Amino acid sequence: MMKFKFVYLNTLRESLSNFFMNYKKSYLELNSSLLSFIPEDRFNNFKKRPITSDEIRQLIEKNTKFTDKGVILKVKDIWEQNENEILSKIKMIIGIKAEIDKIICEINPYDNSGYYGYDNITIGVYDSPEAILQVLTHELLHILYWQRVRQLNLSKGILGKEKQWEWALSEFTVYLLQKEQQLSKFWPNEEIPLYPEVEEVAELVNKFWKKKNFDEYLIDSYRTLENKYGKA
Repeated sequence: MMKFKFVYLNTLRESLSNFFMNYKKSYLELNSSLLSFIPEDRFNNFKKRPITSDEIRQLIEKNTKFTDKGVILKVKDIWEQNENEILSKIKMIIGIKAEIDKIICEINPYDNSGYYGYDNITIGVYDSPEAILQVLTHELLHILYWQRVRQLNLSKGILGKEKQWEWALSEFTVYLLQKEQQLSKFWPNEEIPLYPEVEEVAELVNKFWKKKNFDEYLIDSYRTLENKYGKA
């Protein structure tokens, strides 16, 4: 079973730093992603450097929306009702058994975005059970994706500092996985958008999806993208 708790400030700081330093959209688009508590001058600064502990503490002091631990119990209950079936479907699609006992999901009451690390997930607070399952599974798929990429020796890049095309391939792959019928049935009313900055990479590797197994898809995608953009 996955473990759940409220987010540590340091985890939130690292997650937001990685998010902003890889963020390619405008401040106006950031507002639409429910991170509008970040002032525009800070936004431009955070795209260039990591956020400090003092800065993250100052930013969230005025933006806490939830403190009730019932929020954690709600997310935990919804996930655990569906966990076995979701993990079974993931294994069916990509052939990977998800070992999640050591993964910690931290509930972040300060915004509605999702983040991931090597063995941790951070998600916001959502009213809809479908949204909870969709965002949590999205971040879990990222963890499994990067684990497999490393097992295949395709990349040794550091999360948050990977090349732009590597990030794009990760996002496109998780997008494809979440659109698979076996998984999409868990969130039929949730929109699964494809980021515009991912579209170029998507066009180059989409032909490999479904024609081969997951490992072959990854290998062919990396080979194609490295030939075009340079080594990972």
